[in-house]
Amino acid sequence: MPWHRRIRVWEYAIGGMAAALVAYAVFSSDAFNDVQVPVLQASIASTEIDLQVAFALNVGTGLLRIEQAGVAPAEGRVFELWVIADGVGLVSLGVLPKVRVTALRLDESQSALVRAGVTLALSDEPTGGSPTGSPTGVVLGAGALQVLTNL
Repeated sequence: MPWHRRIRVWEYAIGGMAAALVAYAVFSSDAFNDVQVPVLQASIASTEIDLQVAFALNVGTGLLRIEQAGVAPAEGRVFELWVIADGVGLVSLGVLPKVRVTALRLDESQSALVRAGVTLALSDEPTGGSPTGSPTGVVLGAGALQVLTNL
């Protein structure tokens, strides 16, 4: 008997249903859905010195991108970044390196504080950062974190 007579219609039907089930399972899963990870942004323009700093935080990874423009800290000084969180007060996020563009990875406790609506502040501190846990130098400026909508 030729091959086309040996294959029955019901075998095609079962094969088609199996293919349809596989296609449904693949396309109904989250594998093809874009996961939207919020990005928060803030900017600080100092009124004390010629300094502008832009921040972008990927909430999913805890990576804070920092871009500085203007003057660098004076010799023996650094810029320290702070978050002002409700009920917690000022918490240091770290000292900014003396480079134009950098990134800081926030730890879990820092990431829990950094969300839309909180304020970031920048202060001028001695090398190594504030020895007291709060700003000891001039607060250069502050800016609120907002959800970045234009990607």
